[in-house]
Amino acid sequence: MIEHLFGSRTRVKLLRLFLSSTQRSFFVREITRLTDEHINSVRRELLHLERISLVTSFEQDRKKFYKVNQHALLFPELKSMVMKSRFSGHSDFLEQLQKTGKIYYLALSGLFIEEAGAPTDIFIVGDIDRGALQKVLDNFQSGFEREIYYTILPLEEYHYRQEIGDKFLIDMMASKKSVVVDLLQQATKKTAPAYSR
Repeated sequence: MIEHLFGSRTRVKLLRLFLSSTQRSFFVREITRLTDEHINSVRRELLHLERISLVTSFEQDRKKFYKVNQHALLFPELKSMVMKSRFSGHSDFLEQLQKTGKIYYLALSGLFIEEAGAPTDIFIVGDIDRGALQKVLDNFQSGFEREIYYTILPLEEYHYRQEIGDKFLIDMMASKKSVVVDLLQQATKKTAPAYSR
């Protein structure tokens, strides 16, 4: 999608790299390796990004390093656009997540919505194959500036934590997030004990 907006595959790859790793600095050959692009294309696009002040450079140990300029006027909008575009480039990510087991509740937080204080990045209530989930995350992980954290609660544990007023669960349910699956109400009805009158 954003390749069409920016007109250059190399530029898009650089933007994804810098805007997904805002605390890191990179030298040219490292960038060419991480983006799998030719060095001349990378240098040309770095020059362009420097001209518009989105990227800054400095020299250290006879190497020139580049880093995203977080004070650039368009930085917040571009970062948000790049993070959201990750889903269009991995349209089957959520589908693959849902194939890892029986999911009653799935919410994306933290890295996915740029919420720094979130308790976790992926919150799942259900019966999940952790190995299968880890494989999906390993395939999707590249480009993020840190590991993706996830939390899985079996349905029974979710109900127990809800009953005792568990702080983690309260904070998670009250936090900013993007809810993908919510079958908790139906699951609660199915698992509720039948009382005789």
